[in-house]
Amino acid sequence: LDYYHCIKATMFDIGVDAIWSDATEPENFPIYNQLLDNNKYSGNALFSPYSLQATQAIQQGLNADFPHKRPFDLTRSSFAGQSKTGAAIWSGDTTSSWDTLRRQITASLSTQSAGNPYWSEDIGGFFRPSCSYTCWWFHQLLIRWFQFGAFTPIFRVHGTGANT
Repeated sequence: LDYYHCIKATMFDIGVDAIWSDATEPENFPIYNQLLDNNKYSGNALFSPYSLQATQAIQQGLNADFPHKRPFDLTRSSFAGQSKTGAAIWSGDTTSSWDTLRRQITASLSTQSAGNPYWSEDIGGFFRPSCSYTCWWFHQLLIRWFQFGAFTPIFRVHGTGANT
């Protein structure tokens, strides 16, 4: 719960109700591909459930310290059982293309079918074309993505590059 206590002191104690913890997958993981505990298991075994542990810490801490509040944490990583933590997942930083939109529809259906009700995507893709204000193909893509987004649990436009 040390992770939670750091977030509590800097966020929840000053009135923040929800957080966007973003990347709850470890980056530059020092024990990736390393054998641990006298070669009994790989550090890789800790890599995938890391997101579950991070979101559990937030959920358990909030439930203990603020039992009247509903935990909400937006993260781009997930692991089996994470739906119990109230964490919302988004598919990460995607590109703007018809193929990506097709894959987002599949990801949405798969994630929600697996029991994780809160799923989101970067509507329009995170990485936008430089001509996003003038390209007719991007306008058509964005319209279709908005239509799809209207049926997802969390509707959000988020991106970089152009003035998103």
